This record gives sequence, structure tokens and C-alpha cells, in this order.
Amino acid sequence: MIIDSHAHFIPPSLLAAIQDRAGEFAALSLIHDESGSFGFSFAGSKPTRPASKMLSDTKGRLEWMDANQIDRQVIGGWLDMFGYELPVDEGQRWSAMINEHLGQFCAENDRFLPLASLPMQNGIAAATVLDQAHQNGFKGAMIGTQPKGKGGVLDDPELTPFWESAHRNGSVLFIHPVFDSGDDRVNDYGMNNAIGRITDTLIAISRIIYSGHVETYHNAKIVIGIGGSALPYVLGRMMRNYNLHKDTLADPSKALSMLYYDTLLHDPDALAFLIRAVGIDRIMLGSDMPFPIGDPSPLAVLEGLDMADRNKLVNGVASQLFGLLSAAIQSDEARRHIVNIELNGSEQINTSPVNLWESVIDPVVLQRAIPGCISMTETGEGQYQMTLELKVAAVGGSFEGAVSLSEMNPPHSCIITVSGSGTLGTGGGNATVAITEGDDGNALISYQAQGEVSGLVAGVGQRILMGVAKHLARQFFTALKKEFAAA
Repeated sequence: MIIDSHAHFIPPSLLAAIQDRAGEFAALSLIHDESGSFGFSFAGSKPTRPASKMLSDTKGRLEWMDANQIDRQVIGGWLDMFGYELPVDEGQRWSAMINEHLGQFCAENDRFLPLASLPMQNGIAAATVLDQAHQNGFKGAMIGTQPKGKGGVLDDPELTPFWESAHRNGSVLFIHPVFDSGDDRVNDYGMNNAIGRITDTLIAISRIIYSGHVETYHNAKIVIGIGGSALPYVLGRMMRNYNLHKDTLADPSKALSMLYYDTLLHDPDALAFLIRAVGIDRIMLGSDMPFPIGDPSPLAVLEGLDMADRNKLVNGVASQLFGLLSAAIQSDEARRHIVNIELNGSEQINTSPVNLWESVIDPVVLQRAIPGCISMTETGEGQYQMTLELKVAAVGGSFEGAVSLSEMNPPHSCIITVSGSGTLGTGGGNATVAITEGDDGNALISYQAQGEVSGLVAGVGQRILMGVAKHLARQFFTALKKEFAAA
């Protein structure tokens, strides 16, 4: 499965709703042009560009995705129409309307995953809308670099409620440049797109790095477009500044290791540098569709990468970040051969909850306990690469996958997410794991797991696969209990 993690879309139903409901927003003016499209003026601000028809062309978008082998696309709205200049009440209702139609569009078109719009002009309003978006199934939001529309900073203390909500919800936050970078020098030669977007993002993200927001609100998964918008390339200078003012600044090197990035660099050499600077496990494919400055052939920049690295960029990282199952399908025929698996249970282990927790997150112990596990390597905090050799109903083969631990609450609970593929087919899923203390002081581990498999292994049928899953679970817990048998 290939996932494009950076794109924009305006559902046609939203454009219709805006024209029908424009009177509900006193500070909104619609600016119509001769083509039948329209732009926006918020609270008397400079009118935006008319909304490009490509932003709401569903058929054209799907055809482009098919031509570029893209199976799923993460879509935010159009930054020009986020309405940060609106009064707070209108801004909150405006964002809610955008999210309603974006969510409905993605529910009806399962190849798309939405990122919410938020009223960033006010921290409490932004937090309220973000909480509601998560309740409605959104994974996070796309927000602009300038929360006042033109001006404002993301480290403004007034936005603290928003950051607290993002941290609490574990939100994906794609921080995206706004149309006006705030520097008139880039208004010629097409430089607003070529350079202004980069400098705007660089300044906005540098502020939340130095302010400590990236570390303080570390559960928020911050994504920086344009390959990090030059941040990895100026890290040395940022570190020099940090070393001169350590008593007042947070560490840029640590912050960069916590961020996520897209591949929107148009140059394989630049991408190679980004991979060396931040690691392959922090980067995802991104196109910026449908804008001309984006990448019309986003897979081309991956030329020269080995298959394992390429798979991480086009699938592995985004699947983990957005909670997608890697068994999502690349063809209509494959869609008809998915097997869903659900498994629940509990086991008592002869050790304390703390000892059991330490074993559950130890790759050495996991490699010994997981049936058929040939290798398990830690690739980052709570992230592992795993190789399995399994036999399912006389069908044998290998499986290469990624394992991630999230929402960790030591030593009580976490979510384990697995995705991968191999000669047996593709599969993925997640398990909610809880560890409690029994009456005798020993640990009780409970789990609720669900997943999907497709390909060769799915051909054996759900009944057999459920039996195999239960058998593998018994093997795992038998091996885990042996780890504490001496105790």
C-alpha cells in the first residue's frame, strides 16, 4: 500500500454549503470570479485566490492517484480558507463546518483520510474543535504557521489549551505554511511558493522548538512539510545558538528527532540528506497535491532507495502515524480477499506488573516469546523491525513488519500496532494491552486485538486463521511464562 501523507482537498458539498450558509458568517465575504469559482475575504482581509477546481475534483484526484500507484491519501483543507481572521465564534463554527464535510467525504470515499481544520485564532476554541474532531474519528489536524492569518506565533501562551488538547489526544499536527509568508521580498519571480513557504515554516517551527513546545507536548505528532522546510540543513547553526543560550532555549537536535517529515524535496540527493539527518523512520511520502509547486510524480524522488527503505517511506511510517492497517488493498480483487481477526483474552504471569511490563517492551524477550520470530530490532523509541517465519495450514513463508508501542502508561497499559508483508501476504492490526495486579500479587495481562490479513494466507479462510491466531497466542504466553519460571 502506498500512502500520500500530504495533500489538500475541498469536498464539493462544502463549497455548496458555504454558498448556502454564507449569511451565517457576518465577517465573511465571497469573492466570485468569471469562471464560476470564488475566493474569500475574512473580516475585511485581502481576498484569497479563487478556489481551484482541482481542489474539489474527486474523479480527477482518484485518476491521478491511480496513475501514481497511490492507494490512500491524507487530505487537509485549503489553507487560504481556514479563516483565522474571523471572530472567535464565527471561526469555531467555520472550522466545524469544514470538518463536517471533510469527514463525510472521507467516510464515503475510503481512499482518503482527513485532517481537521481548527480556529487557531483562539486556543480554547481550537482545543474544543480538536477534541470534537477526535471524537468524530479524525487523527489530527492541519494547521497554519501563522495563527492570526497573517501574523501570530504558534508558541503564543494564549494557544496553550490547544497544545494541551493535542498532547492529550496524541494528535497528528501537520503544520503547513499559509499563503502570505509575511515577507514582501518573495512576491516576485514565483518566490512566494519557491522560498516563502519554506522561510515561513522554518520560522514557525524554530519558535516551537526553542520554546520547548515540541518536548513539552511530545504526544502530539508534529509533521513538517517540504522535507522539513530546511530545518535539518540549518541544525548546526540552530545548535550553535542553543549552546550560547542553554539556560533559556530547548535543544533543537532533540526536537528534530521527535518530528515527522515528508518527501516533498524534488531531489533524491536532498532526500538522502534528510534520511541521514533524521532517520528513515520519521519520513513519509508527500505530494502537496493539487498545487503546481508540489510533486506531480512523488515516487520518482525515491529512486535509488532499497526496498526496505522505500516501503517505510511509502507505507510503514504513515501506517503507524495515522493508524492505518498495512493490509489495506491495492486492487479491487484484493479487497474481496480480506480476513478480519479479533482476539481477546487474559493470562496470569508469575511475576509483578512492573517486571512483566519491562519484559513486554524488551525486544530480546519478545524475540524469544513471539512464535517464529527470527529477529526483532529496536529502530526508535517504542518502534521495532521484526522478521517472522511462520506456517499457516501447510502454507509456510516469511513476514517482514514494523511494530510500534503507543499510548504507553507504564506499567499498566499500551497499544501495540503491527504492520507488514511477506510471502504469506500482507497484514496489520493493533492490540490494547492492560497489566494489573492480582490478589496474589502476580501480574494479570489482558488484551483486545483486531487485525486484517490478505493475500495467500487469507485463502485458508477465517475459521482456520482464527484457530491459528489462538494457537500462536497460547505459544506466546507459554514462552512468556517461562521467562519467569525460575522466580
